[in-house]
Amino acid sequence: MAVGGAVAGGGGPAAPGPGRLPGFLAPGPELPAVLPDITVLGPYTYLATEVVFGSVAAALLWRAGAGRRAARTIAALYPVAYVWDWYTLEVGVFSIPMRTGATFLGIPVEEHLFIVVVPAFVLGIHETLHGDDTAADEGTQPSPAAEAAGAADEAQPSPAAEAAGAADEGRDAVRDHQGPAER
Repeated sequence: MAVGGAVAGGGGPAAPGPGRLPGFLAPGPELPAVLPDITVLGPYTYLATEVVFGSVAAALLWRAGAGRRAARTIAALYPVAYVWDWYTLEVGVFSIPMRTGATFLGIPVEEHLFIVVVPAFVLGIHETLHGDDTAADEGTQPSPAAEAAGAADEAQPSPAAEAAGAADEGRDAVRDHQGPAER
C-alpha cells in the first residue's frame, strides 16, 4: 500500500493532498490558486464530487434519451473496472484520503460510484453530440450491393406484389364498367 502518500516501493513524489495542487496548478508568486478548495467537505469530498458529476452525466443521458443503452454499456464495463480498481488500490498505485471510509466488496464506496459515473459521463457527452448519427457508425448504412439490390427490387416487384396489383386493377376495371346504380 501507499505509505505517506508515496507510491509503495517506488519512492516517487507524494500525491497532492489537502491544500496541495499538481505542479501545473500549484499557486506561486505569479499564479494564484485557480481551483476552489472543496476539501472542506472532509471525508465526504470524494462522494460529493461523484454526486455532482453523476448528476451531470444523468442529465446528459436523459436529454439524449440514452439511459438504457448507457446502462447496458456500464454493466458490461463494470466487472473489468472493478477488478482494475481493486488491483490498483491493493498494490498501492493510488490512495484516496478524502473519502468516507465505507467499503463494499473490498473497494471504497466512492470507487463503485466512480466506476459508474465516468462511463456515464462519457456516454452522455457522446450521445448528446452524436445521438442521431450513430447509425452510420454502427454499420447500419446499406452497402453499395444492398443499395443496388434494393433498387432492383423497386424496379421489379415481387410476384406477391404483382398479384396484389393485378387484383386492384381488376376491381378498378369492374368498377369502371358498372353504372352508378350498380356501385
